[in-house]
Amino acid sequence: KVQKQEEDVNIRKRPRMDVETNDTFSDKAVPESSKISQENEIGKKHELKEESLWSTKEISVTYPGAGKLPHIIGGSDLIAHHARKNTELEEWLRQEMEVQNQHAKEESLADDLFRYNPYLKRRR
Repeated sequence: KVQKQEEDVNIRKRPRMDVETNDTFSDKAVPESSKISQENEIGKKHELKEESLWSTKEISVTYPGAGKLPHIIGGSDLIAHHARKNTELEEWLRQEMEVQNQHAKEESLADDLFRYNPYLKRRR
């Protein structure tokens, strides 16, 4: 952890370098101390690259929504949305339910008629 904290302290933004002239794009003069620190950082980066060849380092990457509570659906989210009631559909469903109930009654009556068992055991 201490090494990571030290690395975090040393990391800072540097101005972009021009490849051809090896100079910064900005017109501002870079102080000598920062040039020396840049050279030190370049050397450190080279050392880190060599280290990274031999050791694998896990980098934690945050996923979207990591700082918030999860949005869990439930309750009223799961209830079907009825903007307006469709009366034709409801009427058709009611009729179908009545027809099915009628068929069930007829089948149970037919089963009762043909399920005659003369040797029915009575409870004592």
